[in-house]
Amino acid sequence: MIPLHVHSHFSPLGGLCSPEKILEKAASFNIPSLAITDTNGLYGMMDFLDAAADYNIKPIIGSEVKGSNFRFVALVVNQNGYRALCRLLSALHQSHVQKRDLRDYLRGFENDLILFSDDKELLRDTFSSFSETHKYLEISKGLFTHRDVLWAKAEGIKTLATTRARYIDPEDHFYYKLIRAIEGNTTHDLVDIAHEHNEFCYLSSPEDASCAFSLYPEAIENTYKVAEICSSDWFRREIIFPKFNQHSGSESEKILLKKCHEGISWRYENPSQELKEKILKRLDFELNIVISKGFAAYFLVVEDIIKQCDIYCGRGSAAASIISYILGITHVDPIKEGLFFERFLNMERVDPPDIDIDFPWDQRDDVLNYVFKKYGSRAAMVANHNYLRGKSAAREVAKVFGIKEEEISYVLDRMPRITLDKKWEMIIHHASKIEGIVRHLSVHCGGVVITPRPVSDYVPVEIAKKGVPVIQWEKEQTEAAGLVKIDLLGNRSLAVIRDTLKNVETNYGKKIDYSKFNPIHDPKTKELFTTGDTMGVFYVESPATRLFFKKMKSGEFSHVVIAGSIIRPAANKYANEFIRRLYGGHFNHLHPFLKDILDETYGIMIYQEDVTRVAMKIAGFSASEGNNLRKVLGNKHKEKRLRHYKSLFFTGGKENGVNTSVLDSLWQMILSFAGYSFCKPHSASYALVSFKACYLRAHYPAEFMAAVISNRGGFYSTVAYLDECRRMNLKVLPPDVNYSKNEFTGFRDMIRTGLMQIKHLRSSCTQTICKAQAAGPFKNIHDFLNRINPSFEDSKILAKTRCLHSLKGKDGTKQTHSSLMWEIYYHKAKKEGLIQDGQLPTKTAAVKEYSSSQLVEWENDLLGGCVTFPSWIMYRKMLDHPMITKGSDLAHHIGKKVTLFGKKVTQKRVSTKNGESMCFVSFSDDISIFETVLFPEAFSNFRDLLMLGGTFILEGEVQQEYDAIQVNIGYLRRLDAQVLNKYF
Repeated sequence: MIPLHVHSHFSPLGGLCSPEKILEKAASFNIPSLAITDTNGLYGMMDFLDAAADYNIKPIIGSEVKGSNFRFVALVVNQNGYRALCRLLSALHQSHVQKRDLRDYLRGFENDLILFSDDKELLRDTFSSFSETHKYLEISKGLFTHRDVLWAKAEGIKTLATTRARYIDPEDHFYYKLIRAIEGNTTHDLVDIAHEHNEFCYLSSPEDASCAFSLYPEAIENTYKVAEICSSDWFRREIIFPKFNQHSGSESEKILLKKCHEGISWRYENPSQELKEKILKRLDFELNIVISKGFAAYFLVVEDIIKQCDIYCGRGSAAASIISYILGITHVDPIKEGLFFERFLNMERVDPPDIDIDFPWDQRDDVLNYVFKKYGSRAAMVANHNYLRGKSAAREVAKVFGIKEEEISYVLDRMPRITLDKKWEMIIHHASKIEGIVRHLSVHCGGVVITPRPVSDYVPVEIAKKGVPVIQWEKEQTEAAGLVKIDLLGNRSLAVIRDTLKNVETNYGKKIDYSKFNPIHDPKTKELFTTGDTMGVFYVESPATRLFFKKMKSGEFSHVVIAGSIIRPAANKYANEFIRRLYGGHFNHLHPFLKDILDETYGIMIYQEDVTRVAMKIAGFSASEGNNLRKVLGNKHKEKRLRHYKSLFFTGGKENGVNTSVLDSLWQMILSFAGYSFCKPHSASYALVSFKACYLRAHYPAEFMAAVISNRGGFYSTVAYLDECRRMNLKVLPPDVNYSKNEFTGFRDMIRTGLMQIKHLRSSCTQTICKAQAAGPFKNIHDFLNRINPSFEDSKILAKTRCLHSLKGKDGTKQTHSSLMWEIYYHKAKKEGLIQDGQLPTKTAAVKEYSSSQLVEWENDLLGGCVTFPSWIMYRKMLDHPMITKGSDLAHHIGKKVTLFGKKVTQKRVSTKNGESMCFVSFSDDISIFETVLFPEAFSNFRDLLMLGGTFILEGEVQQEYDAIQVNIGYLRRLDAQVLNKYF
């Protein structure tokens, strides 16, 4: 029997096994063909096709189509049938398709689809136009009776045997019930699956199937007939290009040629003859490949999209293209920076590359709306598949077994630090069995596909919760299917740069053109990189990166580009070796072949394209094979293919005379690119953004830091950024109804806290205040209350956060915070008619002022921490104690034990070679941020305290590597409320 109704783990909470596992099992049974029919989708189609090729099994495309009052399986006979199924599934997800509607969706595709069901009304009436070879009564063990078969015979409808497989082994029935209980939000003992599934719904061997349907051999024979007429021609995948303004391919090519040659003078003002020749040579080379590959329209579509926003960053491998640079899609000169175009596109490449564009985070949706408005049904976003994994799987299993939420959270939050009882051991075991099952779709962070016809002709389309159309495939599947993706992403740091530039123009009358703004040679900017003072600067503000800059002691653009790529989880030892070589440490290239490739990176593979180029040079890989190796390293399911490429690498290397020890070293370096890594064009693009941001921090610190905080981005909390502002000698002012905007604002050496920082203040109140400011300042508290008419609660919040500090009394005298609060209560009483004018005198100075500790407490509660007060103000005595070493003085204590005061800023947990957990933690005092490390034993002892955050007394040994200093923590103690009161 050919299995024609099989569900993989891509059926949302409806199947247990991956397509590869299913096909592996089918291959063990010598089954020649198989259909995967996931519920209402083709979510796993591309994985299925790839695995089918590996196991030499003919793949049949299909889906179990389920609505509120119908269920049937549709198998695809040919490309027309595939389009029909995609359209039907799209309609099912986007509207309420009823049984009566199916006839319209299926009309005209009677020879292109094969349908089977146990719904007699469907078969007799709705599918009446389908011939006997294209519709069947589905019979499955335990889910049909002999009377059903007699009915089919009387109606002239043939039978088709299936097992409705949801898993591959009989013993997995328990776990299938488990995921059905999760889907139904019920407990394991109450879930009911009898109406559609039973304990026989697994992948049967041909022998078991023959036994189960021994009385109905025709039903088994029909599975072979169906498999025979279904297409197997799914492996030739052509790239599907969007159209630009409905121009033909040749018209798009002419437009692109014209734009490129006209755009040279925009990007290159008065180039030398030598440079001009290089430009034209590179442009002709790229255009030849782009046009031959049919990519002209793609570039024009992207160029049209970027015009919708003034500030953006084209990045990724597309930044290696001079076409991208001349069109303004990217901003890094690929000739000057020596960027490798073949990483983006080459003659051998069969999969479509994509262009990634970052926009300011609050403008990205406007760009997407433009795309959807212009292209309509021809545009949709790429999906993310949300799987049951790790703790999320354990949480769901625990719920199925009736564990209360409080206990679930308690246990999962403390794993793996607590000993589990037998009940929880069982839960964790069961959770491991259902990991990897798709639960639902979400939207990719920015991937958009644009197609020449409606997207639903190529892949089913759903509507995401946020209202945008989304295809059923993830990034890798989308690319494998030949759909060309454009990544339109939101980036908060671009909004920071935009807002800073706007405020620089407002405050100083200086207009800076973002597209031509290139401060890579500015001394003040380079100095900040050298010292690692890059907090708030895009891409280079993490503790690891700042520490790396301190070690590197360089602000050269090429070194910043390297830093952006070498700081990745698997490359730590290579980062340290790079520093050693940068300082003049001796090294030899692992092989003379590598000198031309790796000279600029001191013999270390740093960029993704280094993998491709080294594989080509050392092992004779083609450009396509080298690119595929690079892609496999970042793939979630890479082990099997990686073994294949390792074999090719070692075989090819030995044939080229490279000894095994060199190949081993190179292969280990290649493996450091597993997980995430970057190509040089991407790093160069982001490095340029980093330089722009760093320039603004260096020259306009108040405007820059205000924009960083206002855009709520970056690596650190608002309080941490404000502490950094104070370390930069910027004065942080409290929010004020006369001077604060919604956002934080900066000018010269001051930052004014924005009203956005105030918790629990209604947005309508904030908007009213900002709008009223245009009519002039509020003269006094009465003027403010009358013009704004805030609620009583909003008024009290404004008083507690010192927002009313600039308001004076009726007599023009300055008011205390307590007297302002008295006025608010007085205004409320009068407004409610509880008192009349003149009944009570207006109190001012007579009202006792609030204590400093009360104001600090309110600020912590309502502004999210110490905003206008330094966070160390409560520990001033402790900071000045002679036993406490300042973070800024650590250089004088190398190799010595010290005691430090520090507020936790951020932490990053990593694993050692032995799999033990350790942690890097950044702390701050009143002068500096300093870095610490807790090795496994210390981290095990203090991890719970670190989770609480706050302020600590630290003890440890000061260590130095090059110019970078960190403290190896041996002991820490969290300062609780009692200690706080003692030292306040």
